[in-house]
Amino acid sequence: MILRLLAAAIFFLLSIPGTAQKKYTISGYIRDSLSRETLIGASITIQGEGKGVNSNQFGFYSITLPEGNYNVTCSFIGYLPTEKNIQ
Repeated sequence: MILRLLAAAIFFLLSIPGTAQKKYTISGYIRDSLSRETLIGASITIQGEGKGVNSNQFGFYSITLPEGNYNVTCSFIGYLPTEKNIQ
C-alpha cells in the first residue's frame, strides 16, 4: 500500500510541467568617463526589485535577473547617478 502511494506521488510530481524562467546576466565594468579609472564599490541597483550589487576591486559587477524590463541605476560617491532601461 505504501509503495503504491509513493509511486503515485512520484508520478504526480513528475507530471507537473516545469515553469522555468529564462535568466540573464548583466555585467560590466564601472569606470570614470574621462580618466577611465575603475570605480571600486560603485552601486548597481535594480529599481523596484530590491536587488543590487557593488563593483569589485577591478570595477567589475555582475547580476543575474529573470527575463523582463528593468531600470538599472549606477551610483558612486561624488558622481551623478546614471540610469538605464534594460530589456
